[in-house]
Amino acid sequence: MNGKQIPLIQDPDEITVEWMPQALTAGRATSGCPHLDAVEVERLSEVANMLGNLYRCRLIAPGGVAADPASVIVKFPTSNPMAFRPAKWLSLHRREYLFYRDVVALGHLRVPSLLYGDFEPSSHRSVLVLEDLADMKSVRQVEGANTAQTQQAIRAIAGFQGQFWEAVDNPSVSARAPFITTKGSRITEAIYLLVLPPPWNASTTCSLPQRANGRRRSELESPPISPPFPPARRPSCMATIG
Repeated sequence: MNGKQIPLIQDPDEITVEWMPQALTAGRATSGCPHLDAVEVERLSEVANMLGNLYRCRLIAPGGVAADPASVIVKFPTSNPMAFRPAKWLSLHRREYLFYRDVVALGHLRVPSLLYGDFEPSSHRSVLVLEDLADMKSVRQVEGANTAQTQQAIRAIAGFQGQFWEAVDNPSVSARAPFITTKGSRITEAIYLLVLPPPWNASTTCSLPQRANGRRRSELESPPISPPFPPARRPSCMATIG
């Protein structure tokens, strides 16, 4: 999505009136290279994203009026080296870029449109320019979603993934990004086995539906799952990943 070799920026100070029109034109978000008088950049501190830095950019056209689009979201990988390392292990930024570029159009899930994106495989640096869904509610990761929000998210994700279930023979799906390699699958499995038991077991303490049938209720009341490694061994196991 960067056929014109637009600079791969990594800092909000680089979001300029020169760079933004180039990005929007390259991403075909506009029919031509719009002229901007100013780009007002605001860090979204209320959105606690541990693996990325988010900025709302208000685009000002000549005359002090709002441009089209009036605002966009720019996302960079996290600037925290400790958080960036596991993200690179799991190719999270690459997968996110390819998800917006290739996968979203195949399903029915309301996510921000990708207006422009770029990814550098050697360094895993990336930049995404996304549609600004300012009217929608965001949930801070450190606070978590409430029960209704969680149910809504699970249904939406399950419905989206269900469209591709066992669709390995469908060229429009199987030809897309190979997200999980052999090495990546081992890393992913190890991390899931380490971090999944606590939140899963905590979720079983939530109240169950009053009108759940016997089978569904027995599934919801399934026994807690145990971590595959003793707590004392977790650090040494994590240190060997990669």
